[in-house]
Amino acid sequence: MARILLISPYHALSHSLWAQGLMDNLRGYEWIFVSLPPRSFSWRVRGNALSLARHPALVDGKPEFDLLIATSMLDLSSVRSFIPALRTVPAVVYFHENQFSYPTRTKDLADVQLLSIKTALSADTIAFNSNWNRESFHAGAEQLLGRMPDDSIAWVGPALAAKSTVLPVPLPNDCYPVSNHRAGSSSQPLRLLWNHRWEHDKGAEQFECFLQELERRAIAFELSLCGQRFRQLLPALERIGTKFASKIKHNGFVESRSDYLSLLEYSDCVVSCSAHEFQGLAVLEAMAHGCLPLVPDRLSYREFVPSTHRYASTPEDPTAEVDAMVAMLGEMLPRQDGTKNRFSDLLAKLSWQALKPSYERLIERWLV
Repeated sequence: MARILLISPYHALSHSLWAQGLMDNLRGYEWIFVSLPPRSFSWRVRGNALSLARHPALVDGKPEFDLLIATSMLDLSSVRSFIPALRTVPAVVYFHENQFSYPTRTKDLADVQLLSIKTALSADTIAFNSNWNRESFHAGAEQLLGRMPDDSIAWVGPALAAKSTVLPVPLPNDCYPVSNHRAGSSSQPLRLLWNHRWEHDKGAEQFECFLQELERRAIAFELSLCGQRFRQLLPALERIGTKFASKIKHNGFVESRSDYLSLLEYSDCVVSCSAHEFQGLAVLEAMAHGCLPLVPDRLSYREFVPSTHRYASTPEDPTAEVDAMVAMLGEMLPRQDGTKNRFSDLLAKLSWQALKPSYERLIERWLV
């Protein structure tokens, strides 16, 4: 049985779903799993090779692996130089995100971006969870490399393109069979769901403005706020919690997976204002449980959400974008006219059942 080393050096929620899905659904291999906690991003992404260099699973005895699969957070070239057992093992690097499209406010991420290019070059195959992710990575890499003071690296772009492919993160099996969710009647408040992590790239301020506009127009709604939160709370989150306290059904991260899925099942509409999204698992999971999506017409949403549920993207004019959100919401009402989830066919393509053969081909290519 082939031994596969799976490394998740910044083990965030979406990374966890992907890694566990691999091990649960691809049982024809022996998996050796190594992860590092998802905290202190700046240090973790730059120093994970040092943290892993003496990891028992990687250095004790004479570890032998047939394949290495890791997320793009790994400093692969350094890990291979520090750990002799990994120097000749084929490597697949999976990009849940890339560091070129992050809407940073203050930091210059050139060093992290360059590190991700080196990791991609060190891999035998690089896989992206969406075409948007792949295209923005290649465009960002080309732009960064164009700033370097010589032209001897013109080979890098073609080398990266030649080894890249697109393979989405499958939705967890507990999202299937697709829900036969039925929303409440039009006389009930609209049950809105916000299930994104609370960081500035998710557009919390715009979501706040959207809620204010709904209230101004006397549109009745109920609110569930269940995204992951961090040590430093966003001011918009605190304001929403105060201004709309009477409308909030749930406020806080849901630790229990079953409770979380029940909340998705309960909700009518999942909302996104994101400026940074490479697949959008939170929205897709909600859709699988009967929620109607209300998302911007940008990023990876163009690949996974029908145009009828993508409002006009005008990030340079937030007011116009909020107006577009409210207008599309009005077009989506009444919310349901039956019991069958209208996204069944779309979501079926993202199941483990549908994507498992592609993952197996990706792996078996290197097990020769």
